[in-house]
Amino acid sequence: LLRVVGKPTPLADGDIEGTVGHEYRHGDRVKYICQNHYIMQGDPYKTCTNGEWIGQMRCLSKTLHCDYQDLSTHNIDFRYTTTDKRIQNMMIYRVQVYQWKT
Repeated sequence: LLRVVGKPTPLADGDIEGTVGHEYRHGDRVKYICQNHYIMQGDPYKTCTNGEWIGQMRCLSKTLHCDYQDLSTHNIDFRYTTTDKRIQNMMIYRVQVYQWKT
């Protein structure tokens, strides 16, 4: 006996493409899409299999986030200015960002 499952699980920083139903049967699948400024990691589909949703994906921010420890570990130094217009404790740095394919 194949079970029916309810709405698909939500995805942080993502949405389900199309209309979301209230019940899904074995073999039904939904497609997730990431919101603006996010990219999909993994397959964008979840499939209803014997009463549960199968599939893993996540939405990753396109923005580069790194802290001082990350920079220090990779020998990246800050470049900053000492003019009167600078904001206290503001450090400006340049990094080259490479785009990867998922």
